[in-house]
Amino acid sequence: HEETGLLVPQHDVEALANALKRLLNNDTERRKLAVQARQLIEKSFDIHRNTASLRTLFQETNTTINKRVLQEV
Repeated sequence: HEETGLLVPQHDVEALANALKRLLNNDTERRKLAVQARQLIEKSFDIHRNTASLRTLFQETNTTINKRVLQEV
């Protein structure tokens, strides 16, 4: 993807070393990846949005459970 970081194959030490060298030698790319990674984290882990999503999930779950209980009665 190379949008928020570099991927290397698992257990491939040489690929990891090459990726690190690439970042060490390219300040522009390193900063770009860092900024994009931070933006992704801030977007994905926003406390207010996550709280609202959880609240909705709990409400939907509660509604589903209540409907099932009423059907059984």
